[in-house]
Amino acid sequence: MEQKLIMIVEDCEMMRKFLKIYCEKLGKVITYESANEALQSLTVKNIPDLIVSDLNLPGINGKEFISQLRNKSISKKIPVIILTGEANVELKLDCLSLGAVDYLSKPFHPKELQLRLKRILGQFEPIL
Repeated sequence: MEQKLIMIVEDCEMMRKFLKIYCEKLGKVITYESANEALQSLTVKNIPDLIVSDLNLPGINGKEFISQLRNKSISKKIPVIILTGEANVELKLDCLSLGAVDYLSKPFHPKELQLRLKRILGQFEPIL
């Protein structure tokens, strides 16, 4: 099975390291501190299978990041999960309307994040 590529966009170094540890169980991980860096890294040879992004980022925020991803042919179909400390229903609805596939408020349980990632990556196996 081909290894999945997961992009993490998070400005907090500690959270970025934490997310990387959990995501590495599911595939190869690349990390960026800002949406600008992440957008610049997108090339035909560097298209992630999934993006996990904070909402409050320096420069381009998470909502603008989603919009820019959706406006590029190279990235318009990449699933994006938003992780944020903002537990605001209107903000969640905005992100989902812009094209995020999921929205998880911090703090979250690592197992919940891992199950959501597995589902999106097609690696989810329900326990019966």
